[in-house]
Amino acid sequence: MAKKKKQIEESKSADLLSDIKANINEQMNRTVAYNMKEDDPLEVKQWFSTGSTLVDLIMRGELGAEGNRGGVPAGRITLMNGESGAGKSLLAWHTIKDVVDKGGIAIYIDTEGATNLEFAEMIGVDTSKIVFIPDINTIEETFRIVEIFLNNLAASKDPDRFGCIVIDSVTALSTEDEDADDFGGRQYPTKARLMSKGMRKLQVAISKFNLSLILLNQLRTDINSNSFLGDGFIIPTGTAQIFHASASLRLYKSTKMKKSTGGDIIGQTIRIKTEKTRFTRPLQEVKIPLHFEYGIQDNISIFDFLVKEKLIASAGAYKKILNWENKEGCNDKGVLSFRGSEWPKLFKDNKDVKQWALRSVTDVLGRPSEEWYPTDEVTEVVKVVKKSIEENIEKAKLIEEAIDES
Repeated sequence: MAKKKKQIEESKSADLLSDIKANINEQMNRTVAYNMKEDDPLEVKQWFSTGSTLVDLIMRGELGAEGNRGGVPAGRITLMNGESGAGKSLLAWHTIKDVVDKGGIAIYIDTEGATNLEFAEMIGVDTSKIVFIPDINTIEETFRIVEIFLNNLAASKDPDRFGCIVIDSVTALSTEDEDADDFGGRQYPTKARLMSKGMRKLQVAISKFNLSLILLNQLRTDINSNSFLGDGFIIPTGTAQIFHASASLRLYKSTKMKKSTGGDIIGQTIRIKTEKTRFTRPLQEVKIPLHFEYGIQDNISIFDFLVKEKLIASAGAYKKILNWENKEGCNDKGVLSFRGSEWPKLFKDNKDVKQWALRSVTDVLGRPSEEWYPTDEVTEVVKVVKKSIEENIEKAKLIEEAIDES
């Protein structure tokens, strides 16, 4: 009897919610209300890769299905903040490459006049499919271009159309008031307020389309900081971008890469941290090698990460992957042994190695923090409490049924 009464109440509640949703949509003349169990209007339909598996993982928490892998979400705003020369533009160009390779369209707004298109082509970007805009220097003009892009996506009437806009960089943008003023005028508050207003207007519009807006910022030294907390840097164009972004990265220069001991510098290792992400746990950090001629070396960064996590064991000049029974390359001891220099070819040609490596880095970077896992003592307490609650629920049901029968 009590069970039937509960079902009737749930049915009435569902009907009321359905009526409320339909009424709201009717009064607004468009669909604004959804049933969260049936619809997901904020679902990210398309993802773009930064060129680094590790960075994609700390942004998204998973690699995604084949053909839709990546960590930069469409329909959202992504920030890439970093020191000068830390690889922000390179990360953006790798993302554009993935957008174009997947059949999307891209606009690159260069506010600094410093883009090297030859380098973009060197990492595999088809620059003939990019709209390149190097002659924009105000925030107002930049936002107008983004609105034009959104209007064109809307006019195409293709719900599966996707693309991205990269603004490199927001820090270099001025305002129309600042342009009209002579030297010596102070317009910094105006710049931050314009960015805040633009973010408020664009966030809702962008969420309706498969458009990724990527904002690059140079970090500047925070002269007002006297605390040992934080990194001592500040974004000079205000904090509104961080509030409205779904993901925010911070990039730092780390160590230099040399061809040999005492040889020429051929690249550098960059340190990347998730300042914010709405898709997985934030404040994760990875290091990736950035080669000046080849760009991001993804397979090398995966190898270094697996060695650091001790998932690949070191044995003199050789590296070993243990528990390799019944897999390609396994020796009579159930181990895969190889030289470190053989890793790129191994990762490319050996399917078992590639699958194992991707699964392993996902297990580490995609899982919750270890502190989130309950200890054995906590688990036992939870079991006792859960059992007590279940027993009390059963007693309440028996009392309710006895009352109904009487």
